[in-house]
Amino acid sequence: MTDLILAIVIGAPCGVGLILIGNATLVRRSNLGGRRIAPYVSDVSTDAHALAVTSAGAVRHRRGVRARAARVSRALAMRTIDGSPLDDLLYRAGRAESASEWTSRRLLWLLVGGIGGLVAGSAYGLSVTSFAPVVATSLLGAVGGWWLPLWLLRRAARARARDLEAEMALALEFLGLCLAAGEDLVSALARVARLGSGPFTDVIRDALAHINLGTPVAVALTSSATRADVPALSRAMEHITATLERGAPLVDALNAQVGDVREESKQRLIESAGKNEVLMLIPLVFLILPITIAFAVFPGIIAIQAGL
Repeated sequence: MTDLILAIVIGAPCGVGLILIGNATLVRRSNLGGRRIAPYVSDVSTDAHALAVTSAGAVRHRRGVRARAARVSRALAMRTIDGSPLDDLLYRAGRAESASEWTSRRLLWLLVGGIGGLVAGSAYGLSVTSFAPVVATSLLGAVGGWWLPLWLLRRAARARARDLEAEMALALEFLGLCLAAGEDLVSALARVARLGSGPFTDVIRDALAHINLGTPVAVALTSSATRADVPALSRAMEHITATLERGAPLVDALNAQVGDVREESKQRLIESAGKNEVLMLIPLVFLILPITIAFAVFPGIIAIQAGL
């Protein structure tokens, strides 16, 4: 049993390393000078055309592991998380990477977690001469490596949503001042996007990018707010678009939205204070109160035992 565990511990990393080294070597050999130049002169040389076609097939064959990993990453990236596409979740978290790139990094975390669990389980399995800890810790490490990036991504999305709500009141107030000074809505949005920095400003920049491509202002604002998935922002943009459709003054609508956002923020702060007040009872009841009772009762117990 000990020999089997040692063989797994030594053989698994060595096998993965040999596969990576062999794949890198084959890819490096496929990038020789003639093969790199052949695609650019294939239209004037028959030999270069044949070499380019052969090299492309060889590269595709030799990059089989990388191509399969890319296909797996793309297939996993098409899945929805929390009822929305992975691209939208990355956007809400403020990540600039694509869904396939994030999924590839997630697969790498799975591999690292599995290897880490294998090493830790093997160290314990050698002491108890059992193979079960190796399998259990390997599976736990792989599952942890698979779910940890998703947990961090969801946490980053929630933190960014809180930052957006905190920034929104001031940005909407500044937008109302720009409109009151005589600017049109698109110019005021451009000024906010140019001077601001934060999640709300990123949403405005995304809406302006769609507006510059020809999307109507109301549609661009609504779609950007929907993608951000912040209820307060969605309500504010729906109110602004409804005001645009009715032709009512935008300054009054924005002032009303600023008041609503600040009132909602105040209500959320009161709710958070109430939850923290309940949480403060946990150390009070389970830590401070037992220690106080112990200090009050322990001297009397010692006195009774001493016969005083």
